[in-house]
Amino acid sequence: MNNMADTMEQDLAATLGGRDERISSVFKTMLGYTLMIIFFPLASFYVSKNMIFEGIFLMNSRKATLYAKVVTLLTTNIVLGICIYGIGGEVVSYGQKFFS
Repeated sequence: MNNMADTMEQDLAATLGGRDERISSVFKTMLGYTLMIIFFPLASFYVSKNMIFEGIFLMNSRKATLYAKVVTLLTTNIVLGICIYGIGGEVVSYGQKFFS
């Protein structure tokens, strides 16, 4: 009876250990994508407005802001596409591990 309890405890520990690693991996992935979604569009707006449109092309502030918004929109869509593609790949690999 004691052997069976030890085996069950070991199985439970192995299962929970695997879950903790998966949860940690998912958390790190989601944190990275969240930071990308926040950082890249903001950085693209300020860099394109101040350095490119106002600095290089010498546009007035209003016109530079409009073009910077377009750049930010494109950057946001690209980053979201990368996130969806990356998360989709993880879901497929997780499904293959789960069902194999």
